[in-house]
Amino acid sequence: MATYLDEYRNRKLSFAPLLQAGKMTLGDTMVYQELLYRIQVLETCQMLCKTAPVTTDTRELVCHYQLVDAVLFCAGKEHARRRGRPNGRPPGKTWPKLWRTAGSAFPASRRKARSSTGRAFPP
Repeated sequence: MATYLDEYRNRKLSFAPLLQAGKMTLGDTMVYQELLYRIQVLETCQMLCKTAPVTTDTRELVCHYQLVDAVLFCAGKEHARRRGRPNGRPPGKTWPKLWRTAGSAFPASRRKARSSTGRAFPP
């Protein structure tokens, strides 16, 4: 079964003839740029999964997962910035609450990671 990353790479390859011939329209260029962005985000996540430390050294674990946290937080902010409000609706009662909840979830996990003594991780 093909993954999103495989699908995006195949779609990127389908633009190769247009790119080489210099015949990409503005719409094609925007779609191509979005594909490049999505491929980069997914490859970064894949790299972080493959490089996760297998250790009980909490300093190493905390550093890695702080990096993971930063990447996911920035991707989430970028997604929210690009997409705006759901379905273009004006802000309702739930949208600000969702934003506050999402904004508080990441700092809470950061605090837990920073204060970890290693006892939370199995040997």
